[in-house]
Amino acid sequence: MSPAGATALERLVRRDRIIVLALLALIVAAAVGYLALGAGLDMQGARHAMPMRTSTGMPGSMTLGAGGASQWSASLAALVLAMWVVMMIAMMLPSAAPMILLHAAMTRRAGRETVGVNTTLFVGGYVALWFLFALGASILQWQLATRSLMHADMALGSGLMPAVFLIGAGVYQWTPLKRACLSQCRSPLDFMLRHWRAGAAASFGMGARHGVLCLGCCWTTMLLLFVGGIMSPAWIGAIAVLVLLEKTAPQGERIARLAGIAMIAAGFVLLYRVL
Repeated sequence: MSPAGATALERLVRRDRIIVLALLALIVAAAVGYLALGAGLDMQGARHAMPMRTSTGMPGSMTLGAGGASQWSASLAALVLAMWVVMMIAMMLPSAAPMILLHAAMTRRAGRETVGVNTTLFVGGYVALWFLFALGASILQWQLATRSLMHADMALGSGLMPAVFLIGAGVYQWTPLKRACLSQCRSPLDFMLRHWRAGAAASFGMGARHGVLCLGCCWTTMLLLFVGGIMSPAWIGAIAVLVLLEKTAPQGERIARLAGIAMIAAGFVLLYRVL
């Protein structure tokens, strides 16, 4: 390639980078705004539609219907699923940005004119895996809520269960699976060199493969949303920052292990208070 051609390609890559970053920022901002407005839910109405426990651990009077019985309607289930999907997009896309940008750059350098389409498909494959997680989390929330195991603030109501979630998540931070998945998430170039394929279908597949690794890295951390409150902005932000630091900070793997120690310690403190 001539110097002029190389310069033109570099300009196109820089333009693609700006466009992709701007679109990712727009998507994340929209998701954050959606959550700030209650994820489209009438939160009081949603709480009244779900049996929960009060802060004392006793069944609350938050139910509607004859005899205090309540059911999750199809519309409520869909809204809860939407809430989880939006949360996953807002929390996970920032940490996936380096991989997405590299995919766009490699697509451009491969001479593909469909950078936008292929990058969108890559993001779609990534989000598809987190959609499956959101579906599982929504089902788990439904099971917990209908068994009156959640506070009205949409957090676990029993001191024992939050402790189990914290200790489990902390232990997972030290497992070989966590280290392997985190290592690959932290190495976008290595991932692309191993799995790069040209084409639209391949882009979706690479995004899904990256989603599997990301899910393997962070699924227990995401379940901690049940501990601090599913709609707590501070808790959502703290978990999102932890995930971002694990994946992008120079000492990300050490941060993950230290976070695991903190989770385990917090879990045992809760156990001590309960037992």
